[in-house]
Amino acid sequence: MAQVPEIHLQDFEYVLPESQIAKYPLEVRDQARLLVYQQGDISHSYFYNLPFFLPEQTLLVFNDTKVIPARLYFRRETGALIEVFLIEPLVPHLVGEMINATGPVQWRCLIGNRKRWKGEEALQRQAAIGEMVLDLTVSRARAEEDILTFSWQPAGMRFLEVLQKFGNLPLPPYLRREVETEDQEHYQTIYSQKEGAVASPTAGLHFTERVMGDLQKKGIKTDFLTLHVGGGTFSTHQNRTNKGSSDAH
Repeated sequence: MAQVPEIHLQDFEYVLPESQIAKYPLEVRDQARLLVYQQGDISHSYFYNLPFFLPEQTLLVFNDTKVIPARLYFRRETGALIEVFLIEPLVPHLVGEMINATGPVQWRCLIGNRKRWKGEEALQRQAAIGEMVLDLTVSRARAEEDILTFSWQPAGMRFLEVLQKFGNLPLPPYLRREVETEDQEHYQTIYSQKEGAVASPTAGLHFTERVMGDLQKKGIKTDFLTLHVGGGTFSTHQNRTNKGSSDAH
């Protein structure tokens, strides 16, 4: 029986120079560089040339998920800032039911500055909506697993509407910058439709109306499915950060 070599995660780690991270997108999405591999040959082009490289009768399947404002900030009475990042819906478990829920919901979350948040303490935020005041409360359901319960008043408002009032767009941590107004559009694909992702399906961010039109002219078929992207990128970053903090002590 052939021996399977042991694989270590650290063997795949590498240093990515800060200068090689595009912290802001190009003004025109499809002008991004495109690396092309064809029958052993590697060449460089631009994304707007993608239809040229695809054979006729190709079928492209696009993910029409839409990113929700999954990052929230709460201020304790002591002044400590607590960051809550939604990772996985638990109750209800289906994303469609979750964002349309009008009562308490539970999420598995990443918690920033978690040591400053005492276990029994509930965190709250308020916002005015016309003459109405929206109250949001978050508390720990199972502290050891960072499972949080979100409840709000008045009843009847959908959870997605609550997030749109209090939440922030969850930019990837490696960008190391704050969310800006333009990100509300730039971090969504042009064909995003169904809210539920906590990270963008980034492979599709370079498609433009021009590219989609050129695909159609060439006879390339397209179809859509919905696959809500989870918070794997963020949880991996958090785990590495926590590991580094532990080693530092």
